[in-house]
Amino acid sequence: ESTETPHHMFSLLLLLAAFAVCDGTSINGWQRTSAQVDKSQPMVVTFFLQQNNLEKLDKMFWDVSDPDSDNYGKYLSDTEITSLVGNPTAEKIVTQWLSEQDVSLNTIHRYRTRDALKVHLSVETVERLFSVKVHQFKHLFATNRTILRTATPFSLHPHIRSHVSLVTGLHDFPPLPKTRAITRESLLNKALDRHIMADSMSGMAPGSVQLVIQFPDNHEVKISFMVTCPNGKEPTDANAVCANEGGILQALTVYGRNMIRPHDTFQTEAQPDCAMQKGKIVCNVVATGLKSYEPYVMELSAAFMPSGGPPINGPWFVTPPTVATPWQTADSVKALYNIPEDETVATTDSTSSVGEFEQQYYSQADLETWFQLMGVRNTQLKNVTVVGPNHKPYGDEASLDIQWLMGLAPGSPMTYWSVKATSTAEIDNILEWGYQVMNATKNKRPLINSLSYGMTEVNVDKYLGKGYMARSEVQFKIMALSGLTILIADGDEGAYDLGGPPMSASTCDRPHADWPSNSQHVTSVGATFATPFAEPICYNDKIGIDCSGQPIREAAVGVDYGMIWTTGGGFSNFTKRAPYQQKQVEHYMEKQGNFSIFYNKMGRAYPDVSAVGHALTIVQNGKTMQVDGTSASCPIFAAVMTLINGQRLIRKLPPLGFANPLLYKIAEMHPEAFNDVTVGNNRCGAFGPPPLCCPTGYDAEPGWDPLTGLGTPNYPELKAAANKVVKRFN
Repeated sequence: ESTETPHHMFSLLLLLAAFAVCDGTSINGWQRTSAQVDKSQPMVVTFFLQQNNLEKLDKMFWDVSDPDSDNYGKYLSDTEITSLVGNPTAEKIVTQWLSEQDVSLNTIHRYRTRDALKVHLSVETVERLFSVKVHQFKHLFATNRTILRTATPFSLHPHIRSHVSLVTGLHDFPPLPKTRAITRESLLNKALDRHIMADSMSGMAPGSVQLVIQFPDNHEVKISFMVTCPNGKEPTDANAVCANEGGILQALTVYGRNMIRPHDTFQTEAQPDCAMQKGKIVCNVVATGLKSYEPYVMELSAAFMPSGGPPINGPWFVTPPTVATPWQTADSVKALYNIPEDETVATTDSTSSVGEFEQQYYSQADLETWFQLMGVRNTQLKNVTVVGPNHKPYGDEASLDIQWLMGLAPGSPMTYWSVKATSTAEIDNILEWGYQVMNATKNKRPLINSLSYGMTEVNVDKYLGKGYMARSEVQFKIMALSGLTILIADGDEGAYDLGGPPMSASTCDRPHADWPSNSQHVTSVGATFATPFAEPICYNDKIGIDCSGQPIREAAVGVDYGMIWTTGGGFSNFTKRAPYQQKQVEHYMEKQGNFSIFYNKMGRAYPDVSAVGHALTIVQNGKTMQVDGTSASCPIFAAVMTLINGQRLIRKLPPLGFANPLLYKIAEMHPEAFNDVTVGNNRCGAFGPPPLCCPTGYDAEPGWDPLTGLGTPNYPELKAAANKVVKRFN
């Protein structure tokens, strides 16, 4: 269903009204509290200074990244980068002004590139310097999150105004965190939040089932649902569901039908296990009998027993398709991409890193257990370099990232880079991460960097400050000029980013690109799932071809193809198409015809590449669990790049740096280096209330497409081609 009911629309309007600025008390989902702010409380304010030579920086960035250039791989030294973009004059003027305002020089942190200042100030000093009043704000949907900010915009002193391009930490209001790792629990919580915000149970027929999520696993699927009782009201007692509302819930009937072989069916009748969650009664049943990899549609009906009356069977609810698959292990992913079982990085100079936010911390014990379970040896296992905080409780995102990157690129020295928040309001401060990395000495900077964070592009400057996206673009180029590679997970809610406010969209009015995947200057990674049903003909029930015996290949992750979420991908409305992708994107668009009117056909097209992102095995708090997401795909592709970097470095060749021009040229000259993914559509989002899917989306096609990019890695061919196509290496 692609449109909102009138009641849903009314709820949405109320929600959007809550996000409006009203008398300076509610801004972007943050509500000003009446709490008295201690004037001595600390605040962190960052002054991003005007940079020099940005046109020259851009030209040099493309030059060192172009495999056809004689300057390919001739990266700049730190001194050269600072001389290029640094602004010592602005640094001196702003520092001097702060000193004149009685700000201690010890509280001013300078960066190696001399283009920013981070200042630790008290609330009293902030109010004095900027002529503002600082208040405590709490988030409307996460009241445990608080932040100190000004309720009104600020203005810079005329003496420094022309020397500063962006200030953060004063009037920017960060969105709620949006990690990309998907577990059953995280998706259930998120879907339930969206149902509550949308008031999705209101107006439903008596006895109805409302699906929250379905989570397939091997040959079964766990179904989480809510019900409307026989009297039309919601239940109030989780131990006797609907007993007080017209008839106790006795069972849920699940009827499953194979979409490819309609005569293959199963039926389960189970007594639900129910509990109160977030003020709603959520019930669970497990349905069995699914064949691995094959898509099923299920119909759900609840049975109620009134006191002294005949049983009542509610109306049938038809679910989206579901596909149960085996869990992925290190060996199965290596087999998928033809990575030799004993492959390790060729030199410890090939370093790698995972960037983490939102208090996502990893457990060394879990990391070691994962390696034991996977049977992988790693000489660097106990040598992880930790930058920033890392302690309990441990997060599934961090576990996923570090276990899979290290697991597929054993021998690479790993840096776990954790960006500390300056308040209880966690911020995916990717710009801060970029500055931290470049402020480290060159031998401490990881060459391959995997980040599984981001947000809808339209929200970046709105939440993080006007100019934040533009400044991040510059920082990505600076990092590339130092020889660093950045890979970004491209989102888990499809082309429309259907995650609901405040972080994502909630309508099908137009596609919404994800940031920072919309950047020309990073490598964006989409997600696939392993399946023998990897050709479009496999899904044609009229032809009836049985693909179950075919080799395991890949399809794009999407709700239409049995997944519980959908890989991102599409076209930016903020950044233009990158020069390295012109041929491939034009080829895709030629096949789309009039559909191109629905998106910015001149925008940056993404993702660039993809990797498996479904049913990845991790160890979390000593237990194995299954995790999904482009969060899985990104560190997996980063591991492949780390292996290739090792092959380069041992030959005394420069590291990959910004890899996209190279990857697109490889795809053109050696298409065998990528596994082409031709099944999938990303019109849908992730499980939650309507709209789960929009009428149209992007289709997977032969060649590049906005679901899986150039495809997934065929490691031996990609490794061989990485040097073959570089002009000055041959």
